[in-house]
Amino acid sequence: CKASDVEVELSIDGTFVNPSVPIATITNQLMVLNGVKLDNSGNPHGGAEFCLINAVTGDVVDTATSNADGTFSMSNFEIGYWVLRETKAPEGFSLMKDIDLTVDEFWSEEDVVKCVNIPNHYSFMKINHYWQPLAGVKFAIEDESGNKVQEAISGEDGVVTFTNLNPGTYLIREIEALYGYTRSDE
Repeated sequence: CKASDVEVELSIDGTFVNPSVPIATITNQLMVLNGVKLDNSGNPHGGAEFCLINAVTGDVVDTATSNADGTFSMSNFEIGYWVLRETKAPEGFSLMKDIDLTVDEFWSEEDVVKCVNIPNHYSFMKINHYWQPLAGVKFAIEDESGNKVQEAISGEDGVVTFTNLNPGTYLIREIEALYGYTRSDE
């Protein structure tokens, strides 16, 4: 709970007597974690699922799903160390990295946690020297270690798409050119 802003001043001396009615009502409010789910272009995404984990015990203490404007909130936590983990990313995106949170007496609900995903796919267009799309050109995508991750062939519109990629650095290589063409550089 978050501390109340109510202050009560008392002077306790030899004449103080406890009153029969409360001097003041002090109400604590639950702390709230407000978040917003965005893609790397700043567009909001609904349907992303999150959990809040106690970093010391590993216990999941709250869950939430982002709504259509990308916002979500959690309130089942207290002062301590926490991990915000995305458990389900929007379609076409990779799970974001965990966000470590330190909650202290200065925690503020106004500090919205931005949760950003990057796409798990990559597309480009294969064209000839007349800027016309080329269909049937075979490409491979390799990870940083040079391991082939996927192969794809350009469609009628010349578009080549690699899907379900993990965040990282990749090399795209044309592995089969069309008859009469040379392979493109990496």
